[in-house]
Amino acid sequence: MATDNKKFHHSSLQDADSIAELLEAITEGISKGKLQLSDDNGDIQLRPRGLLELSVDVEEDSGNNSLAIRLRWSDAARKVDRKTLKIR
Repeated sequence: MATDNKKFHHSSLQDADSIAELLEAITEGISKGKLQLSDDNGDIQLRPRGLLELSVDVEEDSGNNSLAIRLRWSDAARKVDRKTLKIR
């Protein structure tokens, strides 16, 4: 069975306000069930719906910080452990 795998990657240096705007657009897309991402190298359209798995990884290391947010979902129904995440 052939699958149509498509990948999209974007990396850029932006100020906090610009990142906040992008995160708001992602939030809105998730709420509407349709995300379309594009840059000079390509584009992809996603349809998040149903249960989504959320992963958050944070690292502080000698002044170098990282925050990785990952969402995963499947077109087929699956059971996901629900754990509470608090962000202040």
